[in-house]
Amino acid sequence: MAVQLLRLAGYIPITTCSPHNNAQATSYGAAATFDYHSPTCATDIKAHTQNSLRFALDCIGTAQSTALCHEAIGRSGGRYVALERYPESAAGRRNVRGSWVFGPVMFGRRIEMDDGYGREADAGAREFGREWYACVERLAREGKVRVHPPRTLGAGGGWARAVLEGLEMMKMGKVSGEKLVVEVDEQV
Repeated sequence: MAVQLLRLAGYIPITTCSPHNNAQATSYGAAATFDYHSPTCATDIKAHTQNSLRFALDCIGTAQSTALCHEAIGRSGGRYVALERYPESAAGRRNVRGSWVFGPVMFGRRIEMDDGYGREADAGAREFGREWYACVERLAREGKVRVHPPRTLGAGGGWARAVLEGLEMMKMGKVSGEKLVVEVDEQV
């Protein structure tokens, strides 16, 4: 969805993905795709962007994805944003300003969590969340953004088992280019 939203905002998004997802990424609006498994991925991105990439959105947030993004950003530096707390030790460039998004701040309440995830209540984030959700819902209704193809889990085994199955699938790297959906019994 990030590719679609970036395209709608006027950017020309490029993305990394497995080669078997290139067509899907392009259908969502990616101007180019790069294989993140390739040892030359960052170099390939620099060549494609003529060493001018200024913004990187990291939807993974691992040491490897952080390092790849920092390496792909052009020589003059830029901005790196992760959708997860990322290992700062992998952020190897001083001229790249990094940050990460923590979605639950949009509820506007204090978040009590350890390991750097805790946050104070933020009324501004709550207001942004209201506007953001309304905007994305409108874009979805208008057909301007599409979700990944859904894959429903849990037929016959119960929703709790399906959640565990889905988590295990993600852990094993068996989810690619799709959205896992678990049907929950209404009586829960």
